[in-house]
Amino acid sequence: MVNANQARPDGTPAPFDGVGKVQVIRAIGDSTYHSGQFKLEKRFGEGLFLLGSYTWSRSIDTVSSAMFDSQFTGGVQNIFDVKQNRGPSDWDVPHRFSLSYVYDLPYGRGDRSRGGALKSLFGNWQVSGLFVARSGMPGTVTVGSSIPGGDARPNLLHDPNLP
Repeated sequence: MVNANQARPDGTPAPFDGVGKVQVIRAIGDSTYHSGQFKLEKRFGEGLFLLGSYTWSRSIDTVSSAMFDSQFTGGVQNIFDVKQNRGPSDWDVPHRFSLSYVYDLPYGRGDRSRGGALKSLFGNWQVSGLFVARSGMPGTVTVGSSIPGGDARPNLLHDPNLP
């Protein structure tokens, strides 16, 4: 949704004088996604299997949600130049690593060395696990209140990477 009653950046007033926001559903966004995926898997003797994977990705868009609202995503500040809104998607997770394992417990049909209660209780069982680590998702900085008929974000006064 975009505010169709927005004043133009050149000073032209809003089209509907005396009216606040006019929310209109309009397809104005675009997005791009690039990634590299890597996978390693290894079966060891003795019933152990390991699977590791890593994904490097980058998701960039102008609008992350079809029904965005300035309360949650910051909205598009200028519907006349949406490319100003271009940046990391709300769901951009640049790094993701996962490691999983499956281990067949050594008690089962083919195991003749063990018998009795141990074989009946633990025979043909597996133990498995999963570890996942990822980088965080980006956030949109917004201000606590909105200007009438528009979306507001704080002003950038200097390079945010400087101390």
